[in-house]
Amino acid sequence: MHYTASDLGAQYGLSAIWNNGTFQNGVWSHSDNPTSEPLPVPPISPVGGRYQPWGHWCQMTNLAGIDDNPYNVAYKDPLVWGSDYWNFPTGQAWNSGWIGEVHRGTPWQTIYLKSTNVLADTGNAGDTSSNVGINTWANWTGNLQLDDNSGQYIDAAKSAPVTDWHLVSVLAAMLNTNDPRTLFSVNNPDPNAWTVELDGLTALTNTALIVLPSTPPQLSPIVISSNSVQASLIADAIQSTRAGLPGQVFHNLGDILAAPQLTVRSPFLDLSASAQEEYGNSDQAYEAIPSQLLPLLRADSIGSVSSASGEVHVEFNGYDGKAYAIQVSSDLVNWTNINTNSPVNGVFQLNVPVLETAGPQFFRSLWLP
Repeated sequence: MHYTASDLGAQYGLSAIWNNGTFQNGVWSHSDNPTSEPLPVPPISPVGGRYQPWGHWCQMTNLAGIDDNPYNVAYKDPLVWGSDYWNFPTGQAWNSGWIGEVHRGTPWQTIYLKSTNVLADTGNAGDTSSNVGINTWANWTGNLQLDDNSGQYIDAAKSAPVTDWHLVSVLAAMLNTNDPRTLFSVNNPDPNAWTVELDGLTALTNTALIVLPSTPPQLSPIVISSNSVQASLIADAIQSTRAGLPGQVFHNLGDILAAPQLTVRSPFLDLSASAQEEYGNSDQAYEAIPSQLLPLLRADSIGSVSSASGEVHVEFNGYDGKAYAIQVSSDLVNWTNINTNSPVNGVFQLNVPVLETAGPQFFRSLWLP
């Protein structure tokens, strides 16, 4: 679970991690012939090849147009110096609170709840023309397959960490057995209501400056108060993030993770020095707030409308097994039920004939008790 094929191969002249690899065209290769080339044998110290946990770098530094920062939280979990540093949930009932502790299958990462998008990475020089983000991610995962038409790393992009936000949306709805009507709308426009929702959650704060990697981070729990400055900063950040999205709505539950103040720019974390970012904050510290907040939220039923062949195609999302009434109005005041439906895989659809004399029509979904 901690490695991909690329972890077991070294490139560009650096030592391969097996004994009898062959070097051709600047790339180490390995055959499946157990006689001539036995199975990979990890080196004793330090690990080489593609083994690059937190703070380690190797061949990524030999590639052009990538971000080779060995402390980049966009593509590796902080403070995971080796495969034994993770603390995976065991013996626990299923709940959405530990989603971020599940390994996602790419090197040195669990399911991603942070806001930083590696595909948007421009590197130290800020050169957007060199596709630093996608180049970094493709080489990091070893998924170097190019699309035949565009010549881009499209397949690699589909596994980018931020795609986990959609997974979070699905899993949170599956794992949360509470009646969704008791949950807080992810699109609530009131910042004060958000501070109340944050009240009582536990954040982690780093209380001492870390200057050496051998020094464990000094993380302390702190209970969030609704009237604190930090709660207001997070609530305002959620609102500003939502305002910058199409339609000014979070279409999915996981979309809220785009707010940096929930994770990588949490007002509870000291990020004033590079040493703090490199050695002073764990993945648990970054993701403590969203891991507790997500189970308290529900996504709204968001609709879309298109017309073709004399019909209006209406689509809404929602919770499977719940009943929704579809209503139509010509004035946004008086509404008439035209259909009752239940989502399948989070979506339900219907077609409505277009009436030329009806004038403007508006549609909405109404959750039925």
